[in-house]
Amino acid sequence: MESTSIGLLAGISAHLYTQGKTFMPPPEDTCTGALLQYITTETNHFQPMNVNFGLLQGYRKREKEKAAERALGSIELWIKRMDGETYQ
Repeated sequence: MESTSIGLLAGISAHLYTQGKTFMPPPEDTCTGALLQYITTETNHFQPMNVNFGLLQGYRKREKEKAAERALGSIELWIKRMDGETYQ
């Protein structure tokens, strides 16, 4: 799933580029956003990996449910922003 989601984001980004529009990456407190952030910024100790809670911004080990709820809310806001700003 990680490869599929990153590939989908690459396709969306390429499409928007051809339209002269700006790609807005998903929030870093979501699985896809966290993985995208990791693979595009980690330069010192990069290790290929699957998504995990440790990549989520603001994650606390005892708060998995809160992290999931926060991610769902962030994805919802991201989609609304993309609909309103990018795809007009």
